[in-house]
Amino acid sequence: MQQQNNTYFTIQNFVQSNLNAHIHLTLQFNDHKIEVKDIDLIISSLNNCKQIQTMSLQFDCNKVNQQGIKSIQQYLQYYDDLTELKLQLSENCIQIQDLTQFKNTMKNLSKIKIFEFELGSNKINDIGAIALGELLSNFTNLTQLQIQLYQNLIGDKGAVFLGQGLGKSCNLVCLELNLYQNIIGIQGAIAIGNGVSKCTQLENLDVVLAENKILETGARGLSRSLKYCKQLISLEIFIQQNKIGDGGIIALCKSLSNHQNLINLKFCFCENNIGNKGAIFIGNLLSDISQHLVNLYLNLYQNRVGNEGACAIGQGLSKCSRLQILELILSKNQIGDKGIQNIGQGLAKCQNMLDLQLYLQDQSIKEEITNIGTDFSKCTNLSTLIFHFSNNQIKSEGLEIIGQWISNCYNLLNLSIYIYQNLIGDEGIISLGKGLINCTQLATLELILWDNQIGDLGAQNLYTGLSCCKNLTNLKLNLIYNKITDQEEENTGIALSNLPKLLTLTLIFYKNEKYFKSKELLFCNNIKKLTINVSFCPFNREQINHKRQAMKIRRLVQLNTIFQ
Repeated sequence: MQQQNNTYFTIQNFVQSNLNAHIHLTLQFNDHKIEVKDIDLIISSLNNCKQIQTMSLQFDCNKVNQQGIKSIQQYLQYYDDLTELKLQLSENCIQIQDLTQFKNTMKNLSKIKIFEFELGSNKINDIGAIALGELLSNFTNLTQLQIQLYQNLIGDKGAVFLGQGLGKSCNLVCLELNLYQNIIGIQGAIAIGNGVSKCTQLENLDVVLAENKILETGARGLSRSLKYCKQLISLEIFIQQNKIGDGGIIALCKSLSNHQNLINLKFCFCENNIGNKGAIFIGNLLSDISQHLVNLYLNLYQNRVGNEGACAIGQGLSKCSRLQILELILSKNQIGDKGIQNIGQGLAKCQNMLDLQLYLQDQSIKEEITNIGTDFSKCTNLSTLIFHFSNNQIKSEGLEIIGQWISNCYNLLNLSIYIYQNLIGDEGIISLGKGLINCTQLATLELILWDNQIGDLGAQNLYTGLSCCKNLTNLKLNLIYNKITDQEEENTGIALSNLPKLLTLTLIFYKNEKYFKSKELLFCNNIKKLTINVSFCPFNREQINHKRQAMKIRRLVQLNTIFQ
């Protein structure tokens, strides 16, 4: 009989299928309001699937309770030939005793090599985690493991058993462990680290311990395990809001300094009281592992990094010549002109960059942003560029070089510029408009420029640039809290109507803007989906009026209105 690879999205279609032919089966029933009677029907049909080798039961966001879990358990205990099992049961009504039963009924599934168990948002505490850890101890042939236990009540005791269970899976190549928003402390973090240290064949490791209580000592314990995982190609560590401080970051960076095979690295250390010392070691780490690094995500949002730390990160980036994808989040730190300049100098060496996302909101940058543009102008192969430099002190000179640089990025497909609450004025917007003239391949554009002292002259030049973006299909425009007159707002509608491929448009309002006074926009043939954000409008009558006007667009298929 021919092997079947089947995915079903409704219970009815699955029940009516050729059940005996299924070998690789996926049931995607997330958010289907599944109850006990539905589980019984599914299990009854599964009992007729005699050849199954791999199975994925995706039941997230339903009403699966203890009885439903019991039915699933009873079914699984007889399928000891399964090599791959995925159980997605997040956001249901699963209780502690349900996991204890899982431990007892699934211990015979020793041939499983790929196991995925999702139990997020189910109020599982230490007892449930202990049962899961003991279950993992039976799966000694695992090569891929994914455990999702986010938003539960697991503390150190449960984490210790999870760590012990991980330690039995010495053949793991891929491990994803998500314990976001639990109550795990130092002891639990160290135990998890000890378990990971036994998995010396790991190539892909993703650990999420965000919003727990591991502190610096827990981070050090977790760090010690990483030095044993010498085969790592991809590493993702998310431990934001844990108060790990500089000491925790330094330990992590030291443990990874010899991992020369890393291609993908993602660090999320938001709100951890990290200062220049920690950032310096991050910069050193980037230099040490730069040889093969292609994809980097570094999030240090809301810490205490200053110019010295930013300079070190810039120096580290300068060594990453193979970098193609970078998302760098340094918002709400203490970085000034010197730090920004050094980051720009580092980015200038990354000439293979294709996707750049740079977030530096709420700094004291002033016009030194021009140095990023000047140095980074060598990176002209970008297809995606996202700038977030809002709520700083950037003046018109800050956008002049940026505009010149963008004009040389002929391959840009996606561009987002968030520079609201600055001082760029008409001259800055004129430079941006000139830059857009050469961006003829752009498909998606976001311009969030509110509160920038922009007048009619700046708006006119911006629209001139926009008119050259003939391939634009998706546009988001926010020019509120500027000095643009009613007449020029009406001209905005004319400019938008001249974009022949524009299908999706998002506009933001805060008063009685005149965009929809333009007959050209109302009779535009191409715009099919419109989102209007009227949440900034102080009066309900203005909100209603904007919606009423938007509904007059001739070819509109979908209108979304954001009131709050």
